[in-house]
Amino acid sequence: MAEQYTMDQATKAFLFNYFVFHFPLIIFGSAMLWIGVANIPKSDSETNGCPSAEGLPYLLLAGGILLIVGVNIRHGLSKMCIKEFRVGGKFGGVVLYDTVLVMLSVAWCIAGCVYAAGNMNQEVFVCTTTVYNMTIVSLAAGILVTALASVFLVFGRLCCKIVCCKPCRVDEDEVITPVP
Repeated sequence: MAEQYTMDQATKAFLFNYFVFHFPLIIFGSAMLWIGVANIPKSDSETNGCPSAEGLPYLLLAGGILLIVGVNIRHGLSKMCIKEFRVGGKFGGVVLYDTVLVMLSVAWCIAGCVYAAGNMNQEVFVCTTTVYNMTIVSLAAGILVTALASVFLVFGRLCCKIVCCKPCRVDEDEVITPVP
C-alpha cells in the first residue's frame, strides 16, 4: 500500500504565495526588462525602438528591476523572519520594507505617468507597439497594485499595529521562529 503524502499548512501557504504572487510578478518583471533592454538605442546609427519618447525603454527597465528585486528581497525577508526587528516597538522589519517598497513603486508610477503623458500626446507619436503597449500595461498595473498595496499597508498593517487589535498583536511571550 502506497503512503500518502500530506503537506502541512506552512508548505501549502508557501506554494500558494509563490505560484499565485511571486512567480507571475517575476515573469512580468522579466518581460519588462527584456522589452526595455531590447529597445534601448545602442548607438546613434541604430534605430531606436521609441524615437518619440526615448525614455520609455529606460522606464520599463527601471520598473522591471524594481519589481524583480523588490519581490525577491521581500520573499527572502519573510523567510528569514525579520519580524524580530522592531521599529519603535510596534512595526516589524517586513512592514518597514513593505512601506519603502510601496513608496518606491508610487514614485516610479508618478514619474512614469508624468513622462508618458508628456510624450504620448504628440500629434505624431513614433514608437514600437511592443514598447508602447508594455508601458501602458505596466503603468496601469503599477497604479492598481500600488493602490491596493497602499490600502492593505495602511489599513491592514499600520492601523492594526497602532491600535493593537487582538488578531494582529504578537504576544510578548510568543516566540517567533524562522520558517525552515
